[in-house]
Amino acid sequence: MRVVLLWAMLIAYGFAALLGVVSALSFDQAAFQLLATSLILAGAFSVGLLLALFLERGHRGLRWLMALGLVFSGLAAMGWIVLTWGSSGALTSDAAEFIARSSSAFTFGSIWTLYVGYCFAFKILFPWYRILVWCLFACSMWFLFLLETLVIDEDITEFIAETIFGDDDIFLRVTVALIVLFVTGSLALPIIWLISRSVQASDDSVLGKRIEIELTCPRCGFAQELPTKTAHCKQCRLEIRIKIEEPRCVCGFLLYRFEGESCPECGREVPASKRWTSLPT
Repeated sequence: MRVVLLWAMLIAYGFAALLGVVSALSFDQAAFQLLATSLILAGAFSVGLLLALFLERGHRGLRWLMALGLVFSGLAAMGWIVLTWGSSGALTSDAAEFIARSSSAFTFGSIWTLYVGYCFAFKILFPWYRILVWCLFACSMWFLFLLETLVIDEDITEFIAETIFGDDDIFLRVTVALIVLFVTGSLALPIIWLISRSVQASDDSVLGKRIEIELTCPRCGFAQELPTKTAHCKQCRLEIRIKIEEPRCVCGFLLYRFEGESCPECGREVPASKRWTSLPT
C-alpha cells in the first residue's frame, strides 16, 4: 500500500506541476480545474501515505483509527473534486454548500487521525511523556469538536462558547492559549524522542557495557572469561577483540536477555534469531 500511495502521490504532483505551467500560459478554466484536481489528489495521497505508514509502523491499538483516516481522506478528495468540477453551474447552491461542508468535515477528520498517529508513533520511556501525549490528544479532540460543529452550524459553536465560557472574549483568549501550547507540545515530541533515544542508548546499551564472555583462546586454547571489545588472553596475552550485536526490536526496544515471543513495548513478534534463549545443559 505504501508503494502504491507513494507513486500515486509523485504522479499527482508531477501532473500538478505540468498543469500549473499550462494554466499560467493559457488561463483556460478546464486547465485550472485539472490543476485543482491534481493538487487535491496529491494532497489526499500524501495524507494517505502518512496514514499508511502509521498503520503499519505506528501504535498497534490505533490501526483502526488510521484505516478510518484513509476512508475520510478518500471521501474528502471525492467531495472537493466534485465541487471543483461543479463550480461552473452544474450544482445548485444548496448542493454545493452540502458538499463543501461534508468535504470539510472529512478533511478535518483525516487530519485529526493523522495527528493522533503522529503523537503515538514515538516510543519514549520518560514517565511524564504519556501525560504530555494524552494532553495533546485531549486538545486535538477539543479542536476537532469545534471545527466539526463550525462546519455543521456556526450557531452550535457560538452556543457552546457562551454556555461554557459565558463570554466570547474569554473563549477566544482560552482558544489562543490552547493553540500555542498545542503547537509547542507537538513540535517538542520529536525533540523529546531524540533525547529519550540517547538516554536509553547510554543506559541500557549492551555495547556500552563490559560484559564477560566465555571463550577459548584461539592460540593457546586456554578457557577463560573476557570482557567485550578489546581484551587479552590471560595466559598467552594474545589480543582478542570481541564484537557483539545488540538484539533490538523494530521500535528500538532492547531485547538483551528477553525470552518472550512479542516485544513488551510495541507488541510485535520477536524473531527467533533475536530471542534470548537459555543454552542446553
